[in-house]
Amino acid sequence: MSGFKTQPAVMMCGMNVAGINEVDQRGRWHLSYNPSVQGYGCVTTALVFDNRVFFVLNGDHRKAWGEAADLEGALDYFIEHHQQISDMSEHRMALGLARDEFALMPTLADIAGPALFTKLFNAFKAGAEDESN
Repeated sequence: MSGFKTQPAVMMCGMNVAGINEVDQRGRWHLSYNPSVQGYGCVTTALVFDNRVFFVLNGDHRKAWGEAADLEGALDYFIEHHQQISDMSEHRMALGLARDEFALMPTLADIAGPALFTKLFNAFKAGAEDESN
């Protein structure tokens, strides 16, 4: 698997807690594989922006998603695998296609930039329009 390393321990409630995720850090975004089925009901792989916005796919996508050369490639992979998007994914909130309770859109827009944000919005806009009818 390209670049994936076990997440270092994190401090929670004053205690070091071992990380279980495997992370492929790419600057302000990273890919994160969660081998636990506890939180999502299955293993998941996520594209994470500034440790704040999570685009989550069900299943283990480390090998193929890890081959993305840049953010555009990673976003293209997410779009191409839309049928595997977890119900817990925050992409719709971050794109303004669902109520953005956590103000995720500015983080995504800042990291993705206008061209990639528009590409993502257009890819998922049709699905949002279908849901509102």
